[in-house]
Amino acid sequence: TMYQDSYVEAIYKSQEDGGLTSFEPAKMSKKDTENGEARITFIETSRNQWNNNGGNSTDGAKKYAGDRVYADFLLTFGYNDLALNIDASSTNIKTGFVMEQVAELEKVEGKYVTEKDSEYKTKYDGTVVDKTAREDAVKAYIGDSSKKTYTDTKGTHTFKLNSNINLSSLDNKNQYKHSVDMSNKVLNETELTDGTLKNYVYRGYSYIKIGNEIVLSDPVYFTIYDVAMIANGKTN
Repeated sequence: TMYQDSYVEAIYKSQEDGGLTSFEPAKMSKKDTENGEARITFIETSRNQWNNNGGNSTDGAKKYAGDRVYADFLLTFGYNDLALNIDASSTNIKTGFVMEQVAELEKVEGKYVTEKDSEYKTKYDGTVVDKTAREDAVKAYIGDSSKKTYTDTKGTHTFKLNSNINLSSLDNKNQYKHSVDMSNKVLNETELTDGTLKNYVYRGYSYIKIGNEIVLSDPVYFTIYDVAMIANGKTN
């Protein structure tokens, strides 16, 4: 309860007692990022239909253009405690996001089913050797994104997307909310080499590239299967 003619005074432990002075709060969470760091958090998937009749324009000229599916991520980067949107704008630093196709969804009684991120992580993370091979493939793809597949002793790695994130787009916490924007029509079409895109498990990485060195986040797993497809008990 606050009363008239009262004020609040912050109280800190003295340095002798192991505390911080009121002028040193930032030191509490300071972290060494000399080699760079990248983190990623999967937020959610969503679907947006903003044209008539489930994504169709009235004249059909832009059929399905307004039926989009989104996968949203929070990307976080760090390097030498710099504010990357200001201090690193003229340096040889790049940040980005990679999307990798992992495996086809499993079926139960003939229907595709999705699982939790933690279950996919247990299923597909593999051994330390698997992780090293996978990260080598991701780094190779970042170096040459025109090559979508990489084959090694652990198998074939298939990549869908490498998005460069402009440093000026990062906020004051070196974070960026990134959305992968896909046509729902395309997700439901069959490609000759991949099958139907929505029927797969995907891995997402954030990365920071400092000169020739690439630092990857741990991956997150996600699906884009039948996002917001059920309305009033019917598939739409």
